[in-house]
Amino acid sequence: MSLEKELLGLCEEYIETTEYELVNLTYRVESGRKVLRVMIDKKGGVTLDDCSNVSRAFEKILDERDIVKEQYVLEVSSPGVDRPLVKLADFERFKENEVKITLLAPVLTINDKRLVYRGYLIGTEGEFIKVKTKEDELVSIPFNSIKKANIVYQF
Repeated sequence: MSLEKELLGLCEEYIETTEYELVNLTYRVESGRKVLRVMIDKKGGVTLDDCSNVSRAFEKILDERDIVKEQYVLEVSSPGVDRPLVKLADFERFKENEVKITLLAPVLTINDKRLVYRGYLIGTEGEFIKVKTKEDELVSIPFNSIKKANIVYQF
């Protein structure tokens, strides 16, 4: 099991005991240092105090378990206004929002070679994400072909 998957399991185990939702977790090298980034959410939104509390609690768990042997920086944050859509359930939960979806590669079942789709999220159908594009086209995007997806913040 990779260290990132082990950290994800540990974080999910902790988060299940709280009022928070784990949006995403990444562990990678950034600017020459290891960064463990944990993104959380909760009903009503996340405050700075929420991030601090989760950071302290998760840091204590990580120290006790001693699974990260190298120095790292722990960052806990909210998903922000351009919330990433990571899990299949996110695409159902946030339907009717404007989204931007970037693909890993063009999808053969869609009749163009675009890598980026922007439009309104209709929801899910099995393992497919339904989006009504700005051009009024309904597209079905396979969930496993998505590189990155975010809600588009409306000013």
